[in-house]
Amino acid sequence: MVIVNPTDENDVVIGGNANYNPLWPDPVDNPTRLLWLPWRGMIHRSLDGGSTWIDTTQHYLSIDGTPIGMDHGLYIYKYAAVNTMHVIHPDQHGAAFDANGRIYVTDDGGLYRASVTGAGTNALDYQWANLNNGIATLQFYYFDAHPTNPDIILGGMQDNACGYYNGSFWDGWCFGDGTLGAFDPIDPQHVYRGSQHAVHRHDSGGIKIALDADGNPANGWKLQIFSNAVVTGSEQVDFVPVFEIDPVQSNSVYGGASAMTDNGQPVGGLYRSDNWGDTWSRVAPVNAFQTDGAPTSISVSPVNHNLVWVGTSTGKVYLFNFGTSQILARSAGLPGRYLTKVEVSPLDPNAVYVTFSGYNANTPATPGKVFKSTNQGQTWINISGNLPDVPVSALALDPAKSGRMWVGTDIGVFATADGGGTWTSYRNNMPIVAITDLKYNSATHYLMAATHGRGLWRLQPGASPAAHTVFLPLTMRNFDPSVPIATPTTTPTPSLTPTATHTGTPTQTPTTGPTPTNTPTPSPTPTSSPTSTSTPSSTPTSSPTPTQTPSPTSTAVANPIKNGDFELGNNGDWFEISLNNLPLIVSTPDFPITPRSGSWGTWLGGMDSEVSTIKQFVVLPTNGPIYLHFYYQIGSQEISDCAADYADVRVNSISVWELGMCAATQTGGWTAGSIDLSGYSGQTIALEFRVATDWLLSSSMFIDDVSLQAAP
Repeated sequence: MVIVNPTDENDVVIGGNANYNPLWPDPVDNPTRLLWLPWRGMIHRSLDGGSTWIDTTQHYLSIDGTPIGMDHGLYIYKYAAVNTMHVIHPDQHGAAFDANGRIYVTDDGGLYRASVTGAGTNALDYQWANLNNGIATLQFYYFDAHPTNPDIILGGMQDNACGYYNGSFWDGWCFGDGTLGAFDPIDPQHVYRGSQHAVHRHDSGGIKIALDADGNPANGWKLQIFSNAVVTGSEQVDFVPVFEIDPVQSNSVYGGASAMTDNGQPVGGLYRSDNWGDTWSRVAPVNAFQTDGAPTSISVSPVNHNLVWVGTSTGKVYLFNFGTSQILARSAGLPGRYLTKVEVSPLDPNAVYVTFSGYNANTPATPGKVFKSTNQGQTWINISGNLPDVPVSALALDPAKSGRMWVGTDIGVFATADGGGTWTSYRNNMPIVAITDLKYNSATHYLMAATHGRGLWRLQPGASPAAHTVFLPLTMRNFDPSVPIATPTTTPTPSLTPTATHTGTPTQTPTTGPTPTNTPTPSPTPTSSPTSTSTPSSTPTSSPTPTQTPSPTSTAVANPIKNGDFELGNNGDWFEISLNNLPLIVSTPDFPITPRSGSWGTWLGGMDSEVSTIKQFVVLPTNGPIYLHFYYQIGSQEISDCAADYADVRVNSISVWELGMCAATQTGGWTAGSIDLSGYSGQTIALEFRVATDWLLSSSMFIDDVSLQAAP
């Protein structure tokens, strides 16, 4: 993405992905040290025609002077503090200058505007404002609705996780790129969701994913049931997995995988599982059969489920007939463009429909967007009619009315009532936007459309346009788990870290049933996710300042810390400060782990884009050594980026103890921390425990039993 200021040709803005590598040489040309930095580099600006560039999204404020490790013979120095106003969602798509010279950018997270202080020649001169309050700009891939309840929806979104709608608000169920959602049509307790190159399953109605202290799923999700680990040889599951459930025998599920030949041509195969994805087998050995092109769509006939259709990226169509053990090529007469959808008739096992991307100019001898066969693909009829020459990506059929169907195109939804003879725009009050998926449920009578950039829409065909319902998954830097459509009056609920939901009132986390009972969160928070993060070869587990001991071995000094064990609750001895208005001092069952003592403790973090602080003014003794003792536990969804979320202890706003939070620094139990405060003897100090999390993969720090001791 490149944009030039229309009033100054030397003022240039470029944008793209992000630099996720935490280790960076300093200086680049001839490094004398390595810097451990948070991700950055989404937007650069030049004020001198490209001679020099400024990273406007550098959000670290300084570099700590004490090395934390060594790699390739160079010391590693870590950033000391961050300001999230200097960072935005990665994956930039566009930018513009307004009449006043302000910079606007659009990305996978929505719309942002830069405020510039000073001359704009320093990275920290730029602050980015999230302008997505109430705007729906998230980009869906594929989705599904509960077979009997239209108010339960699950879909995958580009760089913004999986969104689950429970009839009241959208809940973020995963992280990274969400790719698909699917409900078992017979037993919807089996729920599937997709991520990059993988499909995951939950057998009790689904729930927001949580990880335990070892990074494993803690609440019933069976991860990567269909992934590269289960396919054959060099074949791989696509970034957006191709996945389908048998509508008659729903324990049978299908997936597609592909590979590249030596001459660069895509080929692939069909995989089947008869136990909901626990084990898989390729339908035919690789040396016996490969599809021409990568599988892009699978459809199982609801009339004769032995008939399974597969479409590919090269426009080929195959019929897998499990009744006769045949694989039949059925592509004669079709355009050789990217096949986006194959859909079997819900009424006739011999009838099948296919749709294509691209333009007629790509295949002038075989124009067309939508084709139908009534003889199992032996011949095809072009039913594109008067459809505009734009890519078609989705198709939905009405089983109750033969000839009525809808297609999703790059410019909206079109409908036909006469089998494709005449098409009319069905966009009504929808914006002009690419449709990525369509679903029609004859039981609930809802037609639903997923868009690539304007959220998810639904209507009941035959109703007036005024009856259309618009679902707006609110767009943020991170699609957070609990962003409501209507403003609730209940207590906020951050994400599950490590195994429970941070709530202000006792709330049972659901384990069965499709509708969660956890409390919605009214405050939006920042999600796109980097899809890969590298880890320094020498990963620090804590900053070098603190001295940690397994347990205290000394007698407490005269202890001025009030309510250090938190058993008096949030009585005012500690100031509680939360960016998202979370309760921080909580008791069981809201405290999701066993307190070290009693029934109360402090929970900091536990939510994306959260800053949690408890603070108390303490008068320290005038004599003798003074050590601050406390017990803590770390739980984190961060797999490798230990720089993204961090905890620290501050005295008079200066950090005296810091710990990056990730899988490598999780404690697995209560751990003792000790900090020498003797240098502050006789002073009144502002003591703070603080956690800051970024927009992705939240972390938690739990604290209990804070006291002063006379020895480490």
